[in-house]
Amino acid sequence: MKHYIIFISFFICANIISQTSEKIFYGQLSCEEGSTAGIDIMNLVNEQSTVSDANGQFSIRASADNLLLISGREFEIKRYIIEHDDFDKKFVNIKLLSKAIELDEAIVDNNKHLKAVDLGIISRNTRTYTPAERKLQTAGDFKPIHLLGLFAGSMPLDPLINAITGKTKALKKDLAVERREMRMELILKTFGADYFINKLQIPEMDVKGFLFYVADNKEVNAYLKSGNKNSAMFVLAQQATNFKKMKIVELENN
Repeated sequence: MKHYIIFISFFICANIISQTSEKIFYGQLSCEEGSTAGIDIMNLVNEQSTVSDANGQFSIRASADNLLLISGREFEIKRYIIEHDDFDKKFVNIKLLSKAIELDEAIVDNNKHLKAVDLGIISRNTRTYTPAERKLQTAGDFKPIHLLGLFAGSMPLDPLINAITGKTKALKKDLAVERREMRMELILKTFGADYFINKLQIPEMDVKGFLFYVADNKEVNAYLKSGNKNSAMFVLAQQATNFKKMKIVELENN
């Protein structure tokens, strides 16, 4: 019993420390058309959630590198990774993209079986998760509030077991890898492979390695989030020079 109490106390202290590192993140949702009021915002790491006000503004407890999932009926699902310097801003502007709904020409009387969900007018599930997010949600993350279940005899065991075995830690690593891959995909989609090969003079076989190299660059990610493509290109050019120098050193050492 003594060892059990020490074990529980350890988790309480660990979670208290992690909670003290959290701050209030202030966001401002914007879009070209449509209302940004009543948009759902969820922090997938600490499971906090909130809703934007009439002006599209919201606040939520979070830490750097936390992933926000933003969903609304009229908008595409938006994922936003919080940066360290975001807490220094009064409000962080997050742009939402309106859903593009294209319907084939049809006779209404012959399609009475179609519903708004089938046509994509209303989302079947406004909160969707990536595979890594879904696995982490399923496994659970042990938190002090779970200890309240001890008094009622209904404490959830899965989060505790997964914390002991290290499964939760491994799933969080998988989520970090998935986030990096998402950033790599965004960079590649924004500039295209030809830009890296022809403009930055990076060999085609090294493009993926370069994307991995810059995926965690705070400046690149910040400029892309703000829509400042030119500044992002300037930083990418600098990083390309450093990357090529690194590759030369690797070849010389081999």
